[in-house]
Amino acid sequence: MGAGVVSDDWVDARVVPYLHDAVRLRTRLADSGIAAQLPDEAAVTAAGSLGAAAGMRIVVRAADLERARNIIDEAWDVPPDPAVHPEGPLATYVEWSRHQYDPGHYLGGTIEPHLRGADRLGPRARFAAGVLLLAQSAIGMVVVLGWWQDLSWELALSVAVQTVMAAAGWRLLARR
Repeated sequence: MGAGVVSDDWVDARVVPYLHDAVRLRTRLADSGIAAQLPDEAAVTAAGSLGAAAGMRIVVRAADLERARNIIDEAWDVPPDPAVHPEGPLATYVEWSRHQYDPGHYLGGTIEPHLRGADRLGPRARFAAGVLLLAQSAIGMVVVLGWWQDLSWELALSVAVQTVMAAAGWRLLARR
């Protein structure tokens, strides 16, 4: 069977975020005597990418599916080593990357950590984000108002965007 070719007796055992995760799990399956394939490996490697847009599929023979899933779950759900994956923001990203393709893992979808909002930020991060937003909006206002000499819809839109950014920065500072 050629690279990337999957016949009818091969089924998806798991979808993982990145190529290196899929290769590691394929090796673990091979060590357990289960043949596994990565149908997207050639395309991802040729593209020089870390993973496929919809995740890297690991496929096994239908007869080995239950055993393969048990091995993958055991290898995949190992609690992260605190020395390698400390608690905090990095742990949040590790948890998200491991489960971003699992349906139903998050209620409401798989939201990336940086899109989850300021509730997850600590006081220092909220202060830094607020200061940066205020500084960026102030610089933007100076540039916008100094650039345009006449009133136009672009000027009004730019001023509105800078005002919203300033309000967001002020709100982050107020929550500190």
